[in-house]
Amino acid sequence: MQQITYLIILDVLLPLQVLTGILICGAQRWPQTAQYLRGLMFVVPLHALTAWMFVAFLIMHIYLTTTGHTPLANLKAMVGGWEEVAVQANHEAGGQRHDGPEQGHEG
Repeated sequence: MQQITYLIILDVLLPLQVLTGILICGAQRWPQTAQYLRGLMFVVPLHALTAWMFVAFLIMHIYLTTTGHTPLANLKAMVGGWEEVAVQANHEAGGQRHDGPEQGHEG
């Protein structure tokens, strides 16, 4: 899911945002291109839509950063490079302890 999201952001939305921005800025310089695209009626809303998608991605990113066991835990892990995690013993978690090769199976 993360790879698909970044693929869409970096390979679709970013180039589309740059291209539509150039077309908007250059509409007077390249009037034939603006006419081909039916003026700016198509380009400006597309540019605005991609900008809102970037904003939504940013808000979602910031929100997901705060979903750790404390609101700043994931941010500390990103900045510091590591995260302290409480480890429970296997028998406390309700599982069976396994210290070595299984007994009774020969083969």
